[in-house]
Amino acid sequence: MSNLMQCPVNLVFEYDWDRVRNLYNQIIEKKQQNYVKNNNESVYNADTYSLGKYGAMISNHTLTDHEWNIWAGPLLEHVLPASIYEISNKLKASNLEFVNFGYFMHFGNIKEHVDPQRDDVSKNGHCNINYVIGSTDPNAKTVLFDPTTSTYESYPSTPKKTWILNSAVPHRVENRGIREIFQIKVFSPYNQVKDFFQDNGWVL
Repeated sequence: MSNLMQCPVNLVFEYDWDRVRNLYNQIIEKKQQNYVKNNNESVYNADTYSLGKYGAMISNHTLTDHEWNIWAGPLLEHVLPASIYEISNKLKASNLEFVNFGYFMHFGNIKEHVDPQRDDVSKNGHCNINYVIGSTDPNAKTVLFDPTTSTYESYPSTPKKTWILNSAVPHRVENRGIREIFQIKVFSPYNQVKDFFQDNGWVL
């Protein structure tokens, strides 16, 4: 692997994820019961369910065969371990644009896409740092494609492994099971984010 679009990171987020998982499932249940407000999000081609001051859940129906729900916001941040904030604080101190923490589960494939950005967001680049909490498909993997060089790279969805992903290039997930992901979103170029993790001794 050339690591031009993805890179392994030596970070493991040891945590009892049951609390996050249970809240996530409760929000989905409330969403299905119409207890949360739905606003169509044209940029993401998805529905955004507002949790008010507690954040939001984005539900995508176009990239997966089954609804893909991504949760972010203050309620999620409240239940995360304090040690996780070391990373976001260091990202900010290094003038990298930390956006948020996210959590999601999904079943099956995720179609090829480039993560969408609003017009007021920097076009210099954007990355996801994905920690694989769990994956029931031992062969699941993320595949990235660089259209300028016709180059493919991939990385496996191995539980308790973390990867930097250049979300500004087309990428997809090949998966036949359930994947559970904790995500750190950064609106900065991949090379800068990779260098940050390298400088902090977190790149393998």
